[in-house]
Amino acid sequence: MPDATTQELRGLTRTRTQLVREHTRHAQRVHKVLEDANLKLATVSSDVFGSAGRAVLAALVEGETDPARLAGLVTTRVKAPRAALAGRCTGR
Repeated sequence: MPDATTQELRGLTRTRTQLVREHTRHAQRVHKVLEDANLKLATVSSDVFGSAGRAVLAALVEGETDPARLAGLVTTRVKAPRAALAGRCTGR
């Protein structure tokens, strides 16, 4: 039987592993919903949950559907051209 410190460390490691799995599962679910809605944000942005991706997601939740406005929310750090962004933001 390991000592108390080792047991506590193992418990924390198990908890962290479970939290990372949950985070990944939710992220994959959001990616799937976006792909089903024909919004291909992952192809132009390396991180859909970065600041630019979250701005687009927030606008979508509020009901924004204009691809040009959605592409305008993306910051300049995303290297994809605005036309490609607007094309990927056209969905249902």
